[in-house]
Amino acid sequence: MLTIRIRHFIPLVIATALATGGISLSGASADAAPATAPALVTPDPDPSPNTELLKRIFPPGQKTDKIKRQLYLYTYAFDGDLNVAALNLSAGYPATILIKRYSGEVVVNATKTAKPHPSHPGGTIFVRTHFSWPCAPNSANNGYIRAYDHRTKTWSKKLHVPLCQPID
Repeated sequence: MLTIRIRHFIPLVIATALATGGISLSGASADAAPATAPALVTPDPDPSPNTELLKRIFPPGQKTDKIKRQLYLYTYAFDGDLNVAALNLSAGYPATILIKRYSGEVVVNATKTAKPHPSHPGGTIFVRTHFSWPCAPNSANNGYIRAYDHRTKTWSKKLHVPLCQPID
């Protein structure tokens, strides 16, 4: 299957049009043949950082309209608090991050509009909780985090985490 990036496609169209006499840049008639053939367009040596991730999400040769996107979650610490990011959501639509204890108690239920982020695929939301993070070493997981994309009605997989004492 031939894959052409847009930024390479436009120069290719222009080069093809110049080679066939479809465009004249010097003011000569369109019937005049160009003096030399245009240079070939070379592939981009520096692919997008998300190229491999997108190939795993949308394998080449499959119709992407029938593939459900996989939602991703990750946690990070900021000012000693647990923060959660959900990515690959539908940008411009609401998404929810839900944190539950294994007992069934919902401790965080945050709904925000997913926004594009330059280093993450799809829409992204970030939620800051008031749980201390990181927990003590060897803390057992006592809860999990899930994300929900309201547009596609898709849940992420559970991300099991230790929920430490909240910071007041």
